[in-house]
Amino acid sequence: MPYPVHRCFTQALDDVAADVANAGGAELIVDGGGGDNVFFGSRSASMLADCLLTSGLDQRFWTALRALGDLAQTGTATLLRKALLRAWFRSRAPRLPPNTAYLSGDAKAAVATGDRHPWFTPPPDVLPGRASHVALLTPAQNLVEAFQAQARYPSISPLASQPVVETCLRVPSWLWIAPGRNRAAARSAFEASLPPPIIDRRSKGSPTNFVAAIFESNRAVIREMLLGGVLADAGLIDRPLVARALDRSGPTRDLGFVQIMGLVDAEAWARAQH
Repeated sequence: MPYPVHRCFTQALDDVAADVANAGGAELIVDGGGGDNVFFGSRSASMLADCLLTSGLDQRFWTALRALGDLAQTGTATLLRKALLRAWFRSRAPRLPPNTAYLSGDAKAAVATGDRHPWFTPPPDVLPGRASHVALLTPAQNLVEAFQAQARYPSISPLASQPVVETCLRVPSWLWIAPGRNRAAARSAFEASLPPPIIDRRSKGSPTNFVAAIFESNRAVIREMLLGGVLADAGLIDRPLVARALDRSGPTRDLGFVQIMGLVDAEAWARAQH
């Protein structure tokens, strides 16, 4: 592709989906990609700030405050303070610093002086929770911009379609949380159509463990790719820092490997351009 959007682990998921589609005689793969983004799957005090700015300290605010405290396992006083600060003492633009952990000094400087995505700079009259929701949609753009010419089956992510996104952006941000529920507005909308274990579940699977297994099984290959690759030769990554991360013994102890795997994706894409 002309620019990288997919992650390496999705190749395995795509193969499984294609096998199921083939077995079932399907012509199209429909997935739920982007749901966390579109349904504002966040635990941000910006939701409470929206409620404060819209209706003050009414019952809706206290209900949302208790719901967020339950989801985030955070005390009422802490959340109230964060909501007040977010509503009246901070910029309404979301704080989303770029991920530059393993980049070189020059690359970090280039990122720092580069243009921010326009969705990270909201108009002055936009509520902070709404601004955070819009910013969360940015990474979901890969679902609608990626064209996989080699895919065995065409696929679509209907949750990332414009009508669904704009409908969800009309929902007041504090209604996306409820006691024991994130993405609450979507859960409520389909409560009559889905079984309680799905409507009420509080956790779900994640590809993180799968990505960690790929990382652990391929450390030597990853080391060769990154330390002797296109990104390193172009001065874009911090070679010593990447080397130390890859040379640590034992299982992974934090999510730094996710950032390393992002570099692997970029390196593979850069090599393909040659």
